[in-house]
Amino acid sequence: MGIENSKPKQFTPFEIQRRKEIDALWTGMRQHARIVTRAHYLSADHWEERARNMEVVKTVLGSCGLAGLGGVSFSKVLKRKAGGAIGSSSMFATGMAIIYSFSGEYMKTSRNPAALAEKYSEAGANWKELHDMIRMDQKLWLWDPNVDALALEKLHEELLDKKFQNNKYLKTEIWAYKQVKEEMKIEEEEKKNFHDKYH
Repeated sequence: MGIENSKPKQFTPFEIQRRKEIDALWTGMRQHARIVTRAHYLSADHWEERARNMEVVKTVLGSCGLAGLGGVSFSKVLKRKAGGAIGSSSMFATGMAIIYSFSGEYMKTSRNPAALAEKYSEAGANWKELHDMIRMDQKLWLWDPNVDALALEKLHEELLDKKFQNNKYLKTEIWAYKQVKEEMKIEEEEKKNFHDKYH
């Protein structure tokens, strides 16, 4: 919140009311930025784990794929002796080689888990920057008598533009947003219970 208790006496009632309104807007925006920051970092952790699991699968498929590529050539030599017995085995190994090749190409796209983990991490950093900008504006400028209403409106527009750019860069995953909101609700209840118990 803004430092209301330290507001200078020379503010008119209208100016005080307007600054309170801006304070409320910024507080709401800062709270939203805090939730989205944590949600993006949660998504980044999720996709990073998926990327690690996919690397394990890719390694296993790679081993099967190499065996398959060798098996295709070797099966031509043994096919006449073994009849069709070796055919199904070589087909399976060949299939693994194809899947391995496909997974390698998928890992190069922007939708692969590793790339998503990096994007959500960057998005989280962008929202944290917005959160810190709002907090700094509230602390330094909101009740500064040298900063008039027009200047505050300009600061507000800059924050809104930053918020718009963040939303445009990457959307928040709904599951992560809901999970963070629930976690923060529990945290607030625990803080309140602690305060009521010891104060």
